[in-house]
Amino acid sequence: MNKYFIKRFIDEIRRRIPLDYFIGNGHSFPPVRIDIELTHNCNLKCEMCSFVPGQEINKYFSNEYRSYLEKISDYPTLKRWERFFNDVSRFYPTINLSGGEPLLHPKVFDIIKIIKRYRLILTMTTNGTLINDRIAEKIVSSKINGLVISIDGDQKIHNEIRGKNDSFDKALQGIELIKKYKKKLKSDMPRIVINSTISWKNFDDLSFAKKLFPQIMPYKWNFSHLFLGNGDYVKDDISKLYKDRNDIEALNKYYHKIDPDVLYKEIIKLKDSKFKRHISFLPELNRKNLKVFYEKPEIPLKKRCLYPYFSCVVQGDGSIITGLYYKIGSIDDNFPELWNSKEYKNFRTYLKKKLFSKCSRCCGLYE
Repeated sequence: MNKYFIKRFIDEIRRRIPLDYFIGNGHSFPPVRIDIELTHNCNLKCEMCSFVPGQEINKYFSNEYRSYLEKISDYPTLKRWERFFNDVSRFYPTINLSGGEPLLHPKVFDIIKIIKRYRLILTMTTNGTLINDRIAEKIVSSKINGLVISIDGDQKIHNEIRGKNDSFDKALQGIELIKKYKKKLKSDMPRIVINSTISWKNFDDLSFAKKLFPQIMPYKWNFSHLFLGNGDYVKDDISKLYKDRNDIEALNKYYHKIDPDVLYKEIIKLKDSKFKRHISFLPELNRKNLKVFYEKPEIPLKKRCLYPYFSCVVQGDGSIITGLYYKIGSIDDNFPELWNSKEYKNFRTYLKKKLFSKCSRCCGLYE
């Protein structure tokens, strides 16, 4: 059993038995995963993405302020990244690089080199369209453990969602190039994982996964339900996170576009397919909860959130945030101290007492 599966096994035990959560003082054991949004720049304009300027969805769930803060700041230097990964390496967290589109970051492979020098498990989430021969060879030779590539439908639907007419073909081409260089370099890494976001554009036909599976042969194919919400980038007063939501009307506008009864039938078809053991859903919902998820998006389907005990997010400017964009520090801070700082422990303690008003459709609640 290699270290990748050993770590997954240990992490799963922590999730099932979250002793630090039950201790009750906000203290947390070391992080399981650190998500790094290297950049909010992207070469696509996905219809359900609230980072894209000018999108209709941006009127309601705008993350433009986060992007603005990144644009007026310089990217962290490699020296700052080196110090950060040296700090966190003692905890051995899985690192996930995402964006935006991480391959647009000018130093992405230098950062990957630093991460792998510390022997950390590394995954990267990409739309796959920028993967050419040169990039594919770099990805494979850098020993990235997992590569998550987004496919949201057949050619027509995927291109509509992603906002570019060649995005589907380029993503598939990128996957084939990764497979080509894995064979050429005799490597079993990275494992290819496909992620599909369920939206109003594709919920009524998920059969594209069954059609594409034999061609792609991914390690895993995950379907993510739609997560929307506009964290207000609260900096100081945690109690402000309990204020009444200002996005209920917008939540209903988008979630009600998805018919949960139709979606449930599509889910059952996938779970009955011959590829069922490779297919997963985030979150896994029965028929009753699926209806609540889309018909009453203001209602949370879980009573406790473990995300702040297991993970955090590093943004492109080096700031570190937790749930609902609450800022807790930066990569220049001493991470072991930051992880159990008074501020972060207060956040966990508040959240344990009662979920915040905008937790209901935050992805962190369901991980």
